[in-house]
Amino acid sequence: MSGANDDDRFRRVQEQAAEWADTLIDLSSKNTLLHFKNPKTASLDLTNAERDAVTALLCGTPTRLGELFHDPDQHKTSCQQVRQLRRKINAAAEEQGIEVGKVAHGFVKATPKTTSPGAPQLRTSRAPLLLRSLEIESRTVTENDFTLRVDDEVTVNPVFLYALVSHYGVDLDITEFTDAAAELVAATSDPDEQLDEVYGRLEAVVRRSGVPISLEHGIAIGLFNYEKQPMVEDLRNSTELLAGHDLVAALANVEGAAEAVRADA
Repeated sequence: MSGANDDDRFRRVQEQAAEWADTLIDLSSKNTLLHFKNPKTASLDLTNAERDAVTALLCGTPTRLGELFHDPDQHKTSCQQVRQLRRKINAAAEEQGIEVGKVAHGFVKATPKTTSPGAPQLRTSRAPLLLRSLEIESRTVTENDFTLRVDDEVTVNPVFLYALVSHYGVDLDITEFTDAAAELVAATSDPDEQLDEVYGRLEAVVRRSGVPISLEHGIAIGLFNYEKQPMVEDLRNSTELLAGHDLVAALANVEGAAEAVRADA
C-alpha cells in the first residue's frame, strides 16, 4: 500500500465499495424483491389455492396445477399465467443463465423512516420473505396442465435484508440473521411455521430500530431476479482485498494510489 496510512486507506476503500454496492441494488418500484404487485402476466397467486396442495408444493412434492386449482375456470386461467411465466423463466435461463422463477412465501410491509430533505424517498415495501426456486414442466403438448416443483433450499430475501440495513435504517447483521433463519427453517418441515419463526425473529429486530413492519401471509409464483447480489456481497465483505490493490484504491481517491499505479505502468 502507498500514500495514506493503512487505516485511512481501508476506510476510504470501504466507503467507496459501499457506494458501488448501492448502485447495484435497484430500490425502485420495479424491483419485485422489494415491491411485489402480483402482475397477471408474470405471476400466479397461490394464496387461495387448495391448501393441502400448496403445502405439498412448498415441502418439495411435485404438484400439478390441477391439484392447486380444482375449479375448471380457475385452472384454465392459471394455465395461461403459468404458460407465460414458464416462457419468461426459460428465456432468462437461456439468454442470461440466471434462475428467476421463485415461489414467494410471506410478504413483508416495512415503512422506511422519514429521511432528510432532498434524500431519496422510499415507499413502503411489499417484499417476499422466503423464496424457493421453481421448476415448471408442461404435462402435455398443448400445455393445458403443468407440474410445479420447488427446490429444497429456502432462502431469506437477501435484497430486502440489504435494503432494511442500508436504506430503512435497521440495525441488522445480515450474515448473522441469515444463519439464524436457516436454523429456524431447518428445525421444522411445516412451511407456515418456518415463515412465522423467521418473521418473528425479523420483526423483533426491525421494531427495535423503530421501523413499522407487518406480515401478509400470501404465497405467489413470480419472477424474482437478484443475480447482482453476489457482487454486492463481494464489495461489502472484501474490503481488505480491495484495499490492497492500488488501482482500486486510486478509484477510491486514496492519496498516493494513483501515483503508484502510474509508477507500476
